[in-house]
Amino acid sequence: MISRKAVRNDIKVVDEQYLKTLTAINAQAVLAELIRKAGQYQNTLKIQHTEGTVVLMSEANYDSLMETLELLSIPGFSDSLQRSVQQVAVGETYSMKDLFGEG
Repeated sequence: MISRKAVRNDIKVVDEQYLKTLTAINAQAVLAELIRKAGQYQNTLKIQHTEGTVVLMSEANYDSLMETLELLSIPGFSDSLQRSVQQVAVGETYSMKDLFGEG
């Protein structure tokens, strides 16, 4: 088993990288700290176990991922989004006043 200090050093790397992998035994030693960091810093962490690999992420990241998947599953959404980005890039936009007569 690895020492808590060594695992904590690994956790510091998690702060600087998008995805870090730890073994379940190492993660277990500092699970509360991993959960706190996942929530506080929006880190995502892979935890490997002989039964399989799992991902630890904040609820906010999970919700965002699910929302993105839902939006991208709508037929034509990706194409529409790309067209919108291109329109904004060339200045083809409307003001709130143009759209709603307000302001």
